[in-house]
Amino acid sequence: MKQQLPGLWQAFFAELTERLGRVRRDLAQAQDATLFDRLHQEFDTLHGAARAVDCVCLERSNRRLAEYARQLRRRDAPLTEGRALLERAVDLGLGCAAHGRCCEDCPSLAAMPELMAELDRALGEKQ
Repeated sequence: MKQQLPGLWQAFFAELTERLGRVRRDLAQAQDATLFDRLHQEFDTLHGAARAVDCVCLERSNRRLAEYARQLRRRDAPLTEGRALLERAVDLGLGCAAHGRCCEDCPSLAAMPELMAELDRALGEKQ
C-alpha cells in the first residue's frame, strides 16, 4: 500500500501539516476548557488518515496522542499539562510532513520510539 499515488501522499501530508498547525496554535493559546476535546479530534482524525495511507508510525503515534488528550480531558487536567510532550509530538509529525514520505529514512522515525515510550508512561501513570 505504500506505493500509492503521489497525489494521495501529498494530500495526506498537507492535511497532517494543516492539522498539526492547528494543534500547535491551540497549545500556544490554551485558554479554554475545550482544548483537550479539540486536540483529541485532531489526533483521532490524523490517526484515521495515517491508517488510510498505511503510514504505521504516524497511525500509532496519533492514536496514542488522541488517547492522551482524551485522558487529560477526563481528568480535568490543567490546560498546560502535557504541553511539552504534545509539542514534541507536533514537531515530530511536522518533521515527517516536511520529509514527504513514510519510510525508513524519515528523520523523525528515530525519535518516534522515545515519544511512544513517554506517551505509554504518561498514559499508564494517569489512567
